[in-house]
Amino acid sequence: MRFPKKDNIIILLIFLIISLIWVTAASVRDVEDLNSDQQYVLTHAVKHLKPDLYQKDLLYQHDVADSYIPLYLNYLGFAYKTTGNLNAGYKFFVFPLNFIYLIGAYLLFKEIINKKWLPVILAVVSSMPLSVPIAGEYFGIGPIQMITARTVFTAFFPFVALMFYKWIDMPPRLFIVFFIIGLLSNIHPPSGLFLTEIFILVLLFYKPFNLKNIAYVCGYGVVMLAGAIYFVIAQLKTADIVNVPQGSLNEIFKTGISYLFYPFHTLTFIPQQMLHIITAVLIISPLIFIVLFRLKRENKLTVKLFIALNIVMLLYILASEIKNYLVLITILIIFSESFIWDRKTRLWTYFGIAAFMVGIGGVLAGQYIFSALNLSSLFGNQIRATRFLGFYVYLLFALVLRGVDIKALKPYKKAVLTLLVVLVVFSSLRHTYRTYIRYKPSVNTEMAQMAKWANENTAKDTVFMTDSLTFRLVSERAVFVCKKDGPAFYYSYPHLAEEWVKRLGEISTAKKSSQDLVTLAKRYDIHYVILSDKGMLNDYDVLYKTEHLALVNIDSKL
Repeated sequence: MRFPKKDNIIILLIFLIISLIWVTAASVRDVEDLNSDQQYVLTHAVKHLKPDLYQKDLLYQHDVADSYIPLYLNYLGFAYKTTGNLNAGYKFFVFPLNFIYLIGAYLLFKEIINKKWLPVILAVVSSMPLSVPIAGEYFGIGPIQMITARTVFTAFFPFVALMFYKWIDMPPRLFIVFFIIGLLSNIHPPSGLFLTEIFILVLLFYKPFNLKNIAYVCGYGVVMLAGAIYFVIAQLKTADIVNVPQGSLNEIFKTGISYLFYPFHTLTFIPQQMLHIITAVLIISPLIFIVLFRLKRENKLTVKLFIALNIVMLLYILASEIKNYLVLITILIIFSESFIWDRKTRLWTYFGIAAFMVGIGGVLAGQYIFSALNLSSLFGNQIRATRFLGFYVYLLFALVLRGVDIKALKPYKKAVLTLLVVLVVFSSLRHTYRTYIRYKPSVNTEMAQMAKWANENTAKDTVFMTDSLTFRLVSERAVFVCKKDGPAFYYSYPHLAEEWVKRLGEISTAKKSSQDLVTLAKRYDIHYVILSDKGMLNDYDVLYKTEHLALVNIDSKL
């Protein structure tokens, strides 16, 4: 019997400890500390378990069986039903998802950079959530408040990427890779779709362009759909949605879901026209290089320019978050001379370019082409594919360091590299602690207290005037309107989008005066309002009060 090598045991212990740290070190104390996406999905799960709830809620009055993540919803519902704890489904996932990701990322980085401890460092650092602000997305695993359907997909991504890399020259085996992507798509379909698009684009860049390879690519797409059969069947069972002209939806949602229409909203310091030119250059330039490489026009200059383009692309994507990754980018620039231009480098740089083109190019296609043709709004979601560039940051880092002979470095360069690597780890830990671990009490805690009171003291069909996801989830009561519901109306209930926008405007205006609140209450039969303006409390019968909020009875003014 062969026992694991000592180093492998140490590495596994490191990963076990880090995964356990994520279980205990998080700023989540209760359901009110979960992020808005988690609360939103949990409300779907509660509605699925208790269909008699939210009968007067603009969104949740509908059957939630048409959710785009049915398998994940069923899991959350099962965990809640079994334990009675809304957080349970997320808590159960923290340890295994982190541990699975760390092992997969380590194996992938070890395949790329065969150095003793750097793959471990890269696996650990890349497991920390990295924000991709241009899409409102992130990559990584981390603590409980980062556990979503996309995180489950992320945990298995390194294994899929490793298989794709090792089997890229064995087309029949790639069917297995795409089938696995399909299976994972049942958990988070958008991630499966985006990764399929990215891998297919990589294959088109990497493989000879002929009928045989095109046939393989088409076959991979079919196999991916076969793997996603659970999701496909769930979607086929959904009710027909009333069609709304795409142009109308665009006008309604330009301010509510800006990333669908202005993919550059995090780069507001650059004039829009200039930004579009920069984007066009970043999309077209890689294609020129790839054509040159296909024509065997590779030389030191073209390779250096191509790598520089990759770094510029990352700077563009990270935008406002770049301050947290300046050290990482510095290493890429200082040691870019060490790039070894071979099969590995070519393949993974193509991955980064493909992710950029699928994300940014896809959303531009959705904004300009599909909107003009009045086609599906779902194409606007393509920008979320850029979240895979959060992993590409570390892939590029690995590609740089694989060409560095650390032992042969001059002492000062070795010291600089060591210092920079330490700074990368330190800055990542600091950013993660400040963002996800340090507890920051919020008004949501008070909202949850108020919601528990409402759950115990009001009828199930009561409607509350508030824009709180926490309140709706914990109270199990309908709310008048909620801004977070925008994407659901855009994708699933476009025929109600206008009503949603109208209500947002009405509640925004009504909060300014007691009389407007009364008028709104009469119009929509609202019984209770949550106020933060203490000057208005004398106008109403206060039922429940916290330090910053008050629940008042509108009936006393009717």
